[in-house]
Amino acid sequence: YNTSNSSLPDNYVFSIAIDENGTKWIGTMYGGLAAFDGTNWTVYNPSNSGLPGHDVRSLAIDENGTKWIGTIGTSIYDGGLAAFDGTNWTVYRTSNSGLPDNRVRSLAIDENGTKWIGTGGGMAAFDDTNWTVYNTSNSGLPDNYVGSLAIDENGTKWIGTWAGGLAAYNEGGIPVWAHEYVKTAHLVHVYPNPADDYVNIELFSNVNISFIEIINIQGKLVRHKKNATNQKILDVRDLPNGLYIIRMYIDNGIVSKKFIKE
Repeated sequence: YNTSNSSLPDNYVFSIAIDENGTKWIGTMYGGLAAFDGTNWTVYNPSNSGLPGHDVRSLAIDENGTKWIGTIGTSIYDGGLAAFDGTNWTVYRTSNSGLPDNRVRSLAIDENGTKWIGTGGGMAAFDDTNWTVYNTSNSGLPDNYVGSLAIDENGTKWIGTWAGGLAAYNEGGIPVWAHEYVKTAHLVHVYPNPADDYVNIELFSNVNISFIEIINIQGKLVRHKKNATNQKILDVRDLPNGLYIIRMYIDNGIVSKKFIKE
């Protein structure tokens, strides 16, 4: 299918989603959004609909059949995220929502219906009421340009970035099969262990820690810190007694160490 032999509005196709009726929703770079039911084509663009931009980079369809459409505008002020229920359009931009950037490049919807939105300015989670934004300043996200998103059966978000590589994120902790490069474990020393007030982290090689997380025995993230130096002191005085995991993101992998808070 192309512009010569069909009603496809543009030959630059960036995104596709298929609804429960088998209709294909097709996002293009210059022609907006097309719906193709196998016979008929319907084209949506900013001139004839509530679509906020011609450049449709990402598509996802929720359990209610609402189409979530990520667009990029001609400037940082237009574009944004649109929701289309077949009749009504709702547009989310930085000016009227918690969306961190109007350049929406990737979308995924988890089993709870939360929309995960990758933009040129970080990643957002939207549960239809609240917005949570993740970026390189407040999380372990390695780059703010999030070009691709997918969610696995464990609820882990797999996040493809422009220059920072691939990240995995799960609010309840990353499953054990998606983790540590154990070959690097000897590079890190955590002491004292047990500890009651402070934990020291020391690296024995010329590698850098980009991010540190502390996770409790239930798998919940309880502390995070960015841009740690090669020897770092963590204040754990306010943590309840128990077993914890310190997860350290270093140059060539991830290292986890257990420690006991007394």
